[in-house]
Amino acid sequence: MEALFRFLAHYEVLIYFILAAGLLITSRWLWRAVRESQDAIYALEQQFAMRHLTTAIVAIILIGMLALGELYITSFLVPDLPVSTFLLTPTVDGVSEFPPTPLSESNSPSSDISVIAASVIPESKGCLPGSIMITDPAPGQELSGVVEIYGSVDVKDLGFYKFEFSPQGLETWATFYAGREIEPDEPIGVWDTTQLVPGDYQLKLVTTDNQGREFPPCIINIRVTGG
Repeated sequence: MEALFRFLAHYEVLIYFILAAGLLITSRWLWRAVRESQDAIYALEQQFAMRHLTTAIVAIILIGMLALGELYITSFLVPDLPVSTFLLTPTVDGVSEFPPTPLSESNSPSSDISVIAASVIPESKGCLPGSIMITDPAPGQELSGVVEIYGSVDVKDLGFYKFEFSPQGLETWATFYAGREIEPDEPIGVWDTTQLVPGDYQLKLVTTDNQGREFPPCIINIRVTGG
């Protein structure tokens, strides 16, 4: 059921377009059926005309009910669903399934993941100051323990936002926090780094509007030191 709601919310505009096209076609059927019933002389012709007229009316009523159902679901049911309904990546408890190589073993030839540079170059990409931005932690900052994340999520028709992380140099993103409302001077996320392998990571802020469209993500590089 949640998958159906997600589908109806994501393709809302397309569904309304299809319903509008169906309404146009059935309205034409209704007009032709009315003309046919007016021109019918014999009883058999009148019977066929009434059947066509009834079919057109039923089709119009059905399209109207589908449109009202779509409006009700997207306007009243979808906004009340938990944010986890819209997460397209698996939510984890903060432990990456693909831990980065510890710094002490970064030169090991037997490592299963790419060699990571010994130092993080303070860097961010895709961030929009005052709109979609991570302000704390800062790019290149060393983190440990439970970290509160501050920033901006100020976009039109906000649906929800989420935080993901990945070992630097990989694209194995894991979601660890999501939200729908922003409180002034309050953190917009919390990240428990205590069980992560120390190393270099990417932290990504993904923002989605209420139509399911994603804005360009804000990504910063940080280092987890453990503890």
